Amino acid sequence: MGRSFFFLVLTFFNICDIKSLSSSITIEHIIENPSNGISIQNLLSPLIPYIQLYMKSRPEFFHAYQWTKSINMSSILLNLQFNIVDYLQLIYRYKSDLSICIIEEDKCYYDKNQMIFYIHRDWIEQSKYYRNIFHSFARIFIPDYNNELIRLLANFINLLYNEEENNLEIFAKYQHFDLEFKDLDDIPWQISSTINPMKYIQPKIGTKKYLI
Repeated sequence: MGRSFFFLVLTFFNICDIKSLSSSITIEHIIENPSNGISIQNLLSPLIPYIQLYMKSRPEFFHAYQWTKSINMSSILLNLQFNIVDYLQLIYRYKSDLSICIIEEDKCYYDKNQMIFYIHRDWIEQSKYYRNIFHSFARIFIPDYNNELIRLLANFINLLYNEEENNLEIFAKYQHFDLEFKDLDDIPWQISSTINPMKYIQPKIGTKKYLI
């Protein structure tokens, strides 16, 4: 999605006097040739526990993490579906006047009502686009479209994905997050996948290890 589109959206928001996206806009999507997104699940599944640990440990994510608990993020992730599509079009429609809209082709969309994460096939076939996938996926965990937190979390996910398997403890210290759940009320996040549990050190609850 280009810079020009964001300027267009901002202009659209100003014209419609939009203060909150969710309260003023409906988003419709049109897709073509959806297929099973197990490859996306296998890409993201090993990273999920560390996303949770990072958000829980870092003070800048305190309110976002509390929000994930309030919406039962653990249940959302367990039920999350992934689809790969050949075409994705988004229609942003102003609720007060449905004739006012912006139409844009995109590469990613999360339908929170149906709990489906759509990714364009182009982003799956080349690893150079994984950073884009991580950025889109990070939005699921951040309320109110906080772009700075989305950017920080996406950057962390990208660094984590590229980290050496035997270097996670050092990586955790450098990124200032714990590898243990100290609050037993936290429900570990996970999404289903067809791969074996990750080779990284498993996050621990107290002194007990759990598997993804």
